[in-house]
Amino acid sequence: KDEFDHGRALSKYLAQRGGRLALDVLSKPEEHEFESSDSKSDALVAFETALALEKKVLQSFIELSDLAAKNNDPQMEDHIDDYLKEQIEAIDEIAKYCAQLTRIGASGIGAFIFDKNFS
Repeated sequence: KDEFDHGRALSKYLAQRGGRLALDVLSKPEEHEFESSDSKSDALVAFETALALEKKVLQSFIELSDLAAKNNDPQMEDHIDDYLKEQIEAIDEIAKYCAQLTRIGASGIGAFIFDKNFS
């Protein structure tokens, strides 16, 4: 949802500045099934996948900010900075969950409590 909202806000911002939006086809994430293993719970696999996707989005925003700087567009750089901050906060939050799930292990009461507290 956040990325969808970011996309809508960016397209609106682009239109306000007289730009045109050209959309590409997005491929679906490689993993949709988050199977556990002996060393990782299904929740940890899911959170690690989410973390990788958030990092990919962050990298895209960094590249967009660099492009704005290269084209001497400080207004766009400032606009992108808000998204960068949100992405960093999201990455930090998910990374903390990954650390908790790693310490908890693949099964047991810790996984149950994590799940109960998360929802």
